[in-house]
Amino acid sequence: IQKDMILRVEGNDGKTGWIKWNSLSGEKTIIYENTLTDQLYYNPKSQKMIYTEQDFNLSPRLVIKKKSGSAVPFFQSNPQLEKFHWGRSELIYYQNKEGQQLKGVLLFPAGYDAGKKYPMIVNIYELQSYKLHQFHRPYISEMTGFNNTNATLDGYFVLLPDLIVQPENIGDAVTDCVSAAVNKILEKGIVDPKKIGLIGHSFGAYETSFIITHTNLFTAAVAGCGITDLTSMYLTVSLNSGKPEMWRFEKEQWLLGKTLIEAPFLFQKNSPIYNANKVNTPLLLWAGKEDKQVDVRQSIEYYLMLRRLGKKTIMLLYPEEAHVLFKTQNQIDLTTRIQQWCNYYLKADLSAGWITKGTE
Repeated sequence: IQKDMILRVEGNDGKTGWIKWNSLSGEKTIIYENTLTDQLYYNPKSQKMIYTEQDFNLSPRLVIKKKSGSAVPFFQSNPQLEKFHWGRSELIYYQNKEGQQLKGVLLFPAGYDAGKKYPMIVNIYELQSYKLHQFHRPYISEMTGFNNTNATLDGYFVLLPDLIVQPENIGDAVTDCVSAAVNKILEKGIVDPKKIGLIGHSFGAYETSFIITHTNLFTAAVAGCGITDLTSMYLTVSLNSGKPEMWRFEKEQWLLGKTLIEAPFLFQKNSPIYNANKVNTPLLLWAGKEDKQVDVRQSIEYYLMLRRLGKKTIMLLYPEEAHVLFKTQNQIDLTTRIQQWCNYYLKADLSAGWITKGTE
């Protein structure tokens, strides 16, 4: 007996859905839409399907599809959003210097006007193109201080590029990927090249801290809880596990492949702190004072080096907080300050006096 299988599919174009397959008849498309579809309930007897569907500008909803007939939504969360201006998401394609094909997500500002050029914030980590159709509600109590939807509602483009690292060359590799993605957007003529910000948390904060040492593409940057000195972090013991932090650098995200003694130059070359003299981008650093994932001294070291060199930088330290912020008042404070930092440098909104005073 040949039984049907229901398989979920995701395309390189960002579409998702389900197909029916068996060994005799092969595959047959059931649903394949330019949205994020998941959480399927399937009744094999009636062949009725119930699943969730969402998009960047579509709050999750429940959809039903019977054996014959089209899919019909029957419950919509947050229906009030239809009354407001909203942005949209678009998949972009670009290449790094190695000729590798990469993808990213471009989020459009709410009420987009094709006749204007907008500021843009580039939010980085590793691979993010999977976020193309994810819905995120806007809110100000954000654990890492930045909400993509908030930014689009505030009149920004937001770019989420995919980054590919190279063994022994992580810093230059991520700089290349980010620069290629930004230049691809600039070709469209929709973004002001003098109003581009860069933001990252954790590994994204490392990338942010490094990238601004190698390019002046960004007008402002924000880095939260990142590693900035690979040498000192290599010789640190984790407060989480009690084990040395060496594992991070030889094989994991940094892919250096060698010990500090074998290749000290690699550790320095890929450390933001050893290139701090090249920074021309105002940088907002933040960290939780009780962070056990990334030693808070990594942020402090970079801040002190930048200040010693006369660079424009401010650091926010949150007592009794860890790698992300859990206290609502601190979440609101950080989210507000990051928004003010971006508006200060990307929109010439100088009303936040703490920035003027702190960067004198």
